[in-house]
Amino acid sequence: WNVVSEIREKFKNECFKCKRDLSKAKRSDFHIDHVLPAKYLWRLEDATALLCGRCNLEKRDKWPSHFYSVDQLKELSLYTGMSFELLSSKEPKINPDALEKAKQNADEIYRELADRPREMKKLRNIILKVEGIDIIDYIKSYNKEDILKLLSVY
Repeated sequence: WNVVSEIREKFKNECFKCKRDLSKAKRSDFHIDHVLPAKYLWRLEDATALLCGRCNLEKRDKWPSHFYSVDQLKELSLYTGMSFELLSSKEPKINPDALEKAKQNADEIYRELADRPREMKKLRNIILKVEGIDIIDYIKSYNKEDILKLLSVY
């Protein structure tokens, strides 16, 4: 018994969006979806849904309210334990716990992403856009101007 089996059972082996029967689907034909996208620092464990491959590709990185109906959002709230208010918000939300950890560990994040400036810039821009917080302001061990110069190239 594993997590995938539990999710399949919870969603009755149907794609949550289009209701396609996935009971005989191979693992490559169904997806365990991040209901709240990883792009906004949500973990897969926070909330999952069972989707067929086509629906998962269509949902890709979309906030739940930009993909699901109001009734589906209510149902997802029951399935996942995530609040309806969060799932139905018009604008995406950054995971507050992950944001706090990012602020506290900004130096470590910079060390990890220094050789991947595109990823660092992407993370910075998402947090800046959604929360109005510049994660670079929380880096203490490195020269901020050098970091900004590096990011401006990408």
